[in-house]
Amino acid sequence: MLLDADSSHRFIAGYKRVLLEIHRQSADDSDEGILAGLAAARTKLNESPALLEQVASDLEAIGQPVEPDILQALRSMQLGRWVFLRSTKRYAIFIDEAVENAFAVYGLTNTVEHIVGAAAVCFEAAVPNFAGHYICDGIIQNPVFLGSGYRKQFSAALANMKRIGRFHGSPEPR
Repeated sequence: MLLDADSSHRFIAGYKRVLLEIHRQSADDSDEGILAGLAAARTKLNESPALLEQVASDLEAIGQPVEPDILQALRSMQLGRWVFLRSTKRYAIFIDEAVENAFAVYGLTNTVEHIVGAAAVCFEAAVPNFAGHYICDGIIQNPVFLGSGYRKQFSAALANMKRIGRFHGSPEPR
């Protein structure tokens, strides 16, 4: 359920550096805390994907280049509301907001269930492709816990997604 430690730490360091630079360049002087600042920068990046190339260029110019696989992960990032249905022994099951696709998602340093405290939770997060897996960025916003009726509905939807080929175990190789 977790990405290997080396890959996780490389992703976190690169991701955080990019988001902090976006936050710094936005000249937002609010005292909102690090997590809220990272979430705000992630939203800005999602709204303006070209910002990634500018920030990567700026970081390279000061001798802090972003690794190519981190840049690719950020380009692939899907930010939205997800239903974390449950964990398996190998991955967490995420269902997209449209309830059209499900993904096998790995955590970075903690399982998703450890972060949110339960299964069957809807929240905002980013899911990039990194190191051959879908991963959760760990910046969880606005969690809503779902009851057993919703859990049953999403479980039925997952079974249908698997049947029609809309369960994605790993990203397509490039």
